[in-house]
Amino acid sequence: MFKPLLLISISILLLQKGIAQIASPGTPTSKHVSLSKAPTVILPAIPLQQLLAEDELDKKTGQPPRFGHKTSADYKLSNSGLWSSVPGGRVWRLRVIGRGARSIHFLFDEFRLPPGATLFLYNDDYSYVAGAFTQANEQPDGKFATAPVKGEAVTLELFEPSRYQNKSRLHIAQSVYAYRDLFDLAD
Repeated sequence: MFKPLLLISISILLLQKGIAQIASPGTPTSKHVSLSKAPTVILPAIPLQQLLAEDELDKKTGQPPRFGHKTSADYKLSNSGLWSSVPGGRVWRLRVIGRGARSIHFLFDEFRLPPGATLFLYNDDYSYVAGAFTQANEQPDGKFATAPVKGEAVTLELFEPSRYQNKSRLHIAQSVYAYRDLFDLAD
């Protein structure tokens, strides 16, 4: 009994740390400037019944609870999304849907932003916004993981200043479709 409780406690603490990522102040450009609709990609359906059955087996063997399903992705600034010109620079946006997901987050294997560039993630009604993530969030290995964004649809929005056009390097290598509500767990 003690081991599973300890693992759940550690998982929740790590989750809360992940949600408390360092973010700079600001708001997405799309809240202030009218932009065309962001292109949408739909994540592959997850094998939910299989995952829930595996979770039951894991519970019996004392494994920590799993909250989501990770899938490979290949989203870059050059192969997905849409660029739009805005005053002072340009904005790239991509909307990602995981049908039935409680939240979605992303794992980057390349995350390089020039000065003044900002990355936001938000749900459709802007009731949950993560970011601004900036050059300050870069790691030596170039990797970055976003906090989960509540809901089944998430828009990624990058603002790139005019003087640093084409200097941003982003590659989403994996997406995580959360089939358990992490926000209720954290509370």
